[in-house]
Amino acid sequence: MSLLLLPNELLLHIADHVPFVALINLGASCTHLMTVLNPKISAQRDTLKYQYHSVFSGTYKPFPYHRLLLLILRQELPAMYIQVLDTDDSCGTEPWISDSEPPPPPSVVLQIRPADKRLLQTTTLTSPWLDPGDSEQIFDQLWRGYDDAALCVLVPMLTNLRTFTAPPDAPRLEEVFTRIAKAYYTALDSNTEPAGLPFRSLRIVSTRAGNGVVGIGLEGAACYSSIPSVRRLIMQCSRSQRFAGWPSGLRSRVSEVYLCDSTVSAGAICGFAEGIEGPCIIRMNYDDYGGDFPSDDGLVWDHYVIASEEGTRRERLQLKYDEDVHEPGFARNSPESDCSVGMNRMRHECGLYDLE
Repeated sequence: MSLLLLPNELLLHIADHVPFVALINLGASCTHLMTVLNPKISAQRDTLKYQYHSVFSGTYKPFPYHRLLLLILRQELPAMYIQVLDTDDSCGTEPWISDSEPPPPPSVVLQIRPADKRLLQTTTLTSPWLDPGDSEQIFDQLWRGYDDAALCVLVPMLTNLRTFTAPPDAPRLEEVFTRIAKAYYTALDSNTEPAGLPFRSLRIVSTRAGNGVVGIGLEGAACYSSIPSVRRLIMQCSRSQRFAGWPSGLRSRVSEVYLCDSTVSAGAICGFAEGIEGPCIIRMNYDDYGGDFPSDDGLVWDHYVIASEEGTRRERLQLKYDEDVHEPGFARNSPESDCSVGMNRMRHECGLYDLE
């Protein structure tokens, strides 16, 4: 018997036992089913929004990325719904540790079923973006509660991701972005369509650091900004004095780079800029804590402009000291000490606030 011949009440009863992703696909199959199932889809969507926000807000819960990964693998949350992922600055290469007792392993905290373990293992071992020789170890670390291992599996699955805040210490995740970027440029350089690759909608990548944590270096920034769709890169507390160079075959189409509370040397930023196609503007507001400038002369640069005039690339490194941005003691004494204030001011000054 066709589903269309069933009474609406029975269709709604069936919908109670269908995974959310399958329910959306079922409703999309015809107008009648979408009309009948839309209230059920809307209700489940609202529930999922609460589940998703409860993972990342309020009292900290251990293993947030494991939670989100399981929601997606169980088909309880469509990966395409996630457009923004903001990681915690404590996320890194160690398992979650509290000031008191460490939590039980994720298999206990998250009530992982045998089927869940198989899903996690299969997804990790078959991911095209992980080093095959490293995937077994990544799964082992994921199973034991390592945040960065969970992110390596999770982030490439978020096909509609638009804004991503990367943790300051996640070298494996940087490798994942590098592999994806190389797949893009391999396709683009051979004039083929890069179909089926992650991050087609990714526009903004930022890195967070605080509480004495040093942000990522320019080498890590190169990995993230080499994704062709990325247009804005925001780095916090970067201390790069040298730049080792771009990964082989990669470049960047980023048009805005903001270095907040940072002390990046002129030599390092010139090397980094060589891999940016342009046009692009790079701006830095210095870290005021202790007057830690990258040279004995104090402020050396805060603007780097890459322009293209009549097909000719032009670069300009300059100092435009702005007391509103670089005022000594601003980060310590002003109520506007949050770095986002400085970033917003710089965006408005450049006329680049609206990315799209």
